[in-house]
Amino acid sequence: MKSKNPADTPLEFRSRNYLFGIPSGIHVLETLDATRSPWAETAKEVEAGLRRGTHKERQLAWVRSQMLLRLTKSEQEAITLYYFHGLNYRQAGILLHMNGSSVYRATRRGIRKLKEAARESGKNLTRRRKGAK
Repeated sequence: MKSKNPADTPLEFRSRNYLFGIPSGIHVLETLDATRSPWAETAKEVEAGLRRGTHKERQLAWVRSQMLLRLTKSEQEAITLYYFHGLNYRQAGILLHMNGSSVYRATRRGIRKLKEAARESGKNLTRRRKGAK
């Protein structure tokens, strides 16, 4: 039978947290009572985060639909690779068989068209700064 004592585990298999004296593992969660959460968020903060997530999901659906309606195929691909897949312009250019500067221009053109569509429909797609209400 295996020992549950971490000190019996060979040094090379011990977690970094154990080596630095930081309590970790499922046993730490089991010691918390029902009134304390292992996360630093209150129920209100979690609910607010869920509302923000739902709002962001609706905005993203709107952006995707407008991309299909208003942008050329190259603008759609450039924006998707740059913003949604996190590639830089040069990497996106390699995948699209374009120069990185051409990907940049296609991305800027597409963003300009999406901003114009947002203005026409009264959408506010700008990011809110932290702390702004």
